[in-house]
Amino acid sequence: MNRSLLLWSALVTVLIALPLVAQPVSVTVNGMSSGSTITQGDVLSWQITLPMGAVSFNELWVDVNTNGQADLGTDRLMGRFTQEDGVQFADGPGDNDGIANGVITTQFPAGIASAAWVFVAADSLSSDTASFTVLPLPSPAAQITGTITAPAGFDKSYILVEAKPYYEGGGGGGMDVFWQGLTDISGNYTINLGGTPTDMNPWRVQLTYQDLGRLVWLRRDTSVNVGGATPVVNFQLVLGTILTGIVRNTSAVPLEGAYPHTHDPSSINEQNQFGGNTGPDGRFSFAVPSGSYKLHFTREGYFDQWWNAKTSFDGADVIVVSGEDTIGGLDGTLVQGAEIRGRVTNYGSPTNASITVTRNGDSWMMNTYTHDDGTWSVTVSPGTYYVRFDKESQTIYYDNMYSPPGTPINISGTETISNVDADFSVGPPPLPPAPVILNIWDVPFDNGRQVYVRWRGSESGSPIGTDGPPLGIEFYTLWRWDPSAGWLQLERVEASHDSVYTAIVPSLRDSTLTDGMYWSKYRVKSHYSYNFYVISSMPDSGYSLDNLAPNVPGGAASIVAGSDLLLRWHGGAEDDFRYFSVYRSLSADFSITGMAPYVRTTDTTFTDAGMANSGYYYKITATDHSGNQSPPTIALSSTGATSSETTETLPVTYALRQNFPNPFNPSTQIVFDLPLDEAVQVTVYNALGQHVANVFDGRLPAGRHAVTFDATGLPSGLYVCRLQAGKFSAMRKMSFVK
Repeated sequence: MNRSLLLWSALVTVLIALPLVAQPVSVTVNGMSSGSTITQGDVLSWQITLPMGAVSFNELWVDVNTNGQADLGTDRLMGRFTQEDGVQFADGPGDNDGIANGVITTQFPAGIASAAWVFVAADSLSSDTASFTVLPLPSPAAQITGTITAPAGFDKSYILVEAKPYYEGGGGGGMDVFWQGLTDISGNYTINLGGTPTDMNPWRVQLTYQDLGRLVWLRRDTSVNVGGATPVVNFQLVLGTILTGIVRNTSAVPLEGAYPHTHDPSSINEQNQFGGNTGPDGRFSFAVPSGSYKLHFTREGYFDQWWNAKTSFDGADVIVVSGEDTIGGLDGTLVQGAEIRGRVTNYGSPTNASITVTRNGDSWMMNTYTHDDGTWSVTVSPGTYYVRFDKESQTIYYDNMYSPPGTPINISGTETISNVDADFSVGPPPLPPAPVILNIWDVPFDNGRQVYVRWRGSESGSPIGTDGPPLGIEFYTLWRWDPSAGWLQLERVEASHDSVYTAIVPSLRDSTLTDGMYWSKYRVKSHYSYNFYVISSMPDSGYSLDNLAPNVPGGAASIVAGSDLLLRWHGGAEDDFRYFSVYRSLSADFSITGMAPYVRTTDTTFTDAGMANSGYYYKITATDHSGNQSPPTIALSSTGATSSETTETLPVTYALRQNFPNPFNPSTQIVFDLPLDEAVQVTVYNALGQHVANVFDGRLPAGRHAVTFDATGLPSGLYVCRLQAGKFSAMRKMSFVK
């Protein structure tokens, strides 16, 4: 077991048991502390509340036993990273708002592997966890597959494999574009790629840095192109040697978040590179295969060091590994310096560029490159510095100046200078992002022909720069496909810088029992200033339903005509009326639930020959073309002595009807009958018996009632609805299908 992992996990366990402090750490994922569900490619967001300006030490675990907790020895730790409140740009996820306000917010499109996950956030006093589930991409545009082999007896499941677009000069990918897959028990994996992956060829397929004990890869990554035959990328894990040590500062204080890693002795590049982050005690532990290495210690805000107190790659000592179990004592001491950091963009989007930092008065110079998210940083000693940014044929000097040397940066101690940024305009402006339709669902409690359309807006934080005035989204339009006329505009919605919009628009026609399901197709367009850009979403489809049942047939009466019994009523005036159903029973208080109609008719009379004074009782309902059925009339006697002209029709028994529609997506109606005023609870459970929703909790009068269950955010599957009304209890199964 990795000792660093043990210490970190012990810290997290202790922190969870600590009493509450004035401002304990808390974390939510997609707005929920547990149970959040997203699909690969959707936006993954988290929010960490902590003391103002504090640092959060975060972990991501695959929740193997799906209990919503990070369990050492069962679940799989996939990554550690730190976030500082108010630091927007960092070598990893930053705080999106860039304000030290006691809240860290982060969001990005999630290509994270399909699995159950646990997010752990901790500071020095407290910790919190949030569980969430990522569902697989439903329609991948491309796939990458392969197999990971390992020595006999080693677990090959839950190993994370990642694909990123490969950018020359900047490494592979970035947080904004990545897709992942997990191995099964046989070591097989599949990575599903969304969007237009052929436009991003080649893709870098790699094993991410994760704790595998003594197992280590012989080859960490390779590049492939997608679009033709499915690429197959295999990896081999071998038994390696664990390198361990402690990283401290010059005051002998252990350093959290340092990154010890190896280099091939012949070249300072990524080949032969292995590594791992230090834990809260400054310890690190990672495995390497047999070979020769130079060990490099780095941490933001500190000067690099090589093992054995060497300060350069050329002078660094070589560590020879030849099959030992462990090589320990590989300690490092890092000297704190000042930090200059910033972000490079091209038309406002993160880009790759080279940065040259020079010091005034001598020949000192440092070259570096941006990270995948456009961020960069260098550690320097006191002095006056100038920064130059280069991308293709363009050169910019800090502060967005086009002539040297730019604005000087004065360093007097160990301070951090942020926002040393540059924005290029290389090539044509990128096409703005398209809006994305998130969901289309029926408008409940109406007579049909309407749906909700919900979409994610494509508004960025700043307008798009051009040679003319800045461009922003002015409005969205919603369109529906008509087979006879093509795309027709339905609605215009003004842009208001919301992340998600919802509008009600008409469908082409309803889904009905007689005609079956009918799917109307929609798309959303974003319109930029002066219609400079008009960007359309991908089409998506939804259906509408008539959710309102017909009225109870009125004026129902039974009349004895000789030996025959005549039933008469009125109704059927609704536009979508389909037929009347007549039910009969020898019990006056019978329920029609589960009964087949005695007869169906479109007339408002029915003669039951020879049934006068037979002892039967009759009830009548109306049904529309969508299958909605009215409540029944009161029971009509075969003696001809009953009429509903002046009698209110109320249920005579408790009943929980089957939800409609079923299957449903994402909402459905739950209908039930109450013969008396009652305290009512309607609750929903998943197939494991876990409570997922309180649909209604209150008192209702006698009559037929309907409530709506919305399963947005829940996974597809079987659910159970439970009605509790006084002493009456009933359950129905419901099927949620996305």
